[in-house]
Amino acid sequence: MSDIYLAAAVNDDLVLQNCLLRSPDIRDGSIEPIIKRGYRAAADAYNEVLDAVPEDAVVAFVHQDVYLPEGTLQRLSAAIDDLNDRDSRWAIAAVLGKDLEGQLVGRVWSTSWSKVFSGNQELPSKIVTADELFIVVRKASSIRFDPKLESFHLFATDIILTANAAGLKAYAIDCPVVHHEKVVKKLDRGYQSAYNFVAKKWRGQLPRPTMIVELRRSMFAVKMTDLRLRLFRIGADGSPPMSNPAEIAQRLDWE
Repeated sequence: MSDIYLAAAVNDDLVLQNCLLRSPDIRDGSIEPIIKRGYRAAADAYNEVLDAVPEDAVVAFVHQDVYLPEGTLQRLSAAIDDLNDRDSRWAIAAVLGKDLEGQLVGRVWSTSWSKVFSGNQELPSKIVTADELFIVVRKASSIRFDPKLESFHLFATDIILTANAAGLKAYAIDCPVVHHEKVVKKLDRGYQSAYNFVAKKWRGQLPRPTMIVELRRSMFAVKMTDLRLRLFRIGADGSPPMSNPAEIAQRLDWE
């Protein structure tokens, strides 16, 4: 059994208190999150965590606006043990991703879309991209986040591509969580900059699915998706939801 650590890069303590720190496994002391504040990019915070944990550890990097239903730690531990038995070459796991055909794999509730995003595949299942809301890195794989990606976007796609280039694999696991996120009203400059960086870095691997826009050499699809979001979300409340995400998990029978 691998030691499991939980880490989050935080910029809003109200959201943190309402979501991640409300999770039962954290409230009862089963796991203590490593909180990182004031970092310019995910890679800086996350690599620092990886450097600090034991070699046989796995680290779940979780967004501050994620609620972990009761029993998540047990489900995560079982999923990791299963991966260890199935494939010694696994490096990355996630609760939601896409396969090479662009099909969703995993299960996550999205508050901003008021729905569960899920796929029909039996889990665990191989993925080529993942949602950054909850990804797991096996430290022994020696895979690290690219510090040149100065963003909090698309780092999951980038690290999975890095793992694949090293002959390692990424999987979606069955560990449903509640993403109690605010409405995304546009693809801001940070996202577009990250997309441009990752597309140039991996231009020999394109096209490639991501969770929002397929990764291509052209920025046209990003611009069109940004325009659609701006039009579709006109008048939407862009502030973080402050309702209780535990009620959502209970309604879904996830706890």
